[in-house]
Amino acid sequence: MRAAAPRMSGGLLTRRQKTLLVMLAREAWESMPGPRPDFESWRVEQAYRACGARISTAFQRHFLRLRAHFRDLAGNVRGAFADHLRSGTEPARLALYHLRKSCDEAGVEFPEYPRAIARVQFRAWSLEDLSEHQLWCLVYTLRARGRRRKKAFQTASRPPRTAVGHHEITARCGGQMER
Repeated sequence: MRAAAPRMSGGLLTRRQKTLLVMLAREAWESMPGPRPDFESWRVEQAYRACGARISTAFQRHFLRLRAHFRDLAGNVRGAFADHLRSGTEPARLALYHLRKSCDEAGVEFPEYPRAIARVQFRAWSLEDLSEHQLWCLVYTLRARGRRRKKAFQTASRPPRTAVGHHEITARCGGQMER
C-alpha cells in the first residue's frame, strides 16, 4: 500500500520526511564532540527546541524549521540558512499555490487575472508586493468568482422551461376547470 501524497496546506510529515530528519539528526549527533547523550532522547529534545513537537507528531509547517535546525547542528550552515529563509516565506508560497490552483479551477489565466484584481483591490502592480493576507483575499475572491461563473454557465446551458398553457391544463383535467 502506498502512502498518500503530502498535502501542501498541512497534515503530518510523510514517512520520507521523517526518515530524512532522523538521518540529519543522526549526522548531527555523530558530529558532536566529546561524550554524547542517548540519541533518542537527544533527538526528541532537539526537535522540541526547533518546533515544539516530536518528529513523529510534527506537521508540514514544521518541516523546514526541523531540517534547518538539524542541518545547523550537523555543520551545514548554508543549507540551514536556506531552509530558514524558505520557512519565512512558506505562508506566502502556500497562498500563491492556492491562488494558482483557484485560477486553474476557474479557468482564468495565472498571473494576469489575479494581478488585475490586485491592482484594483490593493493598488499593487505585482503579486510579489502583496502580503500573505492579501494573497488569501485574492484566493477567496477568485473562488467566489469561479463559482458565479460556473453557476451562470449552468443556468445558461439548461433548457428553458415551457409554460403550461390554459388549454393544456383543461385537457388534463378532463375538460373541467374550477374557477
